[in-house]
Amino acid sequence: MGFSSVAGGFAGWPSPVVYGDVIFDTVWGGTILSTEDLFAHLARQLRPTRLLLAGIEMGVWVDYPINSQLIKEITPHNLSEVAPALEGSAATDVTVAWPAKCKRCSG
Repeated sequence: MGFSSVAGGFAGWPSPVVYGDVIFDTVWGGTILSTEDLFAHLARQLRPTRLLLAGIEMGVWVDYPINSQLIKEITPHNLSEVAPALEGSAATDVTVAWPAKCKRCSG
């Protein structure tokens, strides 16, 4: 995969929105390329200092589903501390659960 066009996109404004999708695969015929797997692939080449994951919620809630306290930031240093808050979800994610998503993006 060539990175020059992606890297060039991040150098200007607006920044590209990167997200996973259904892809064709020579083994299975098709599969889901998760956003986190795509980020991990791009991060090895582009070396970002920060990844932002967007969704319908304001952030990750400490007390889901009450939703009164947000986790300010998830980092490799506090991942084990906030891991219990990453377990709940109102929707099914076909790629991987949130604890694994955060571990992939923080490592």
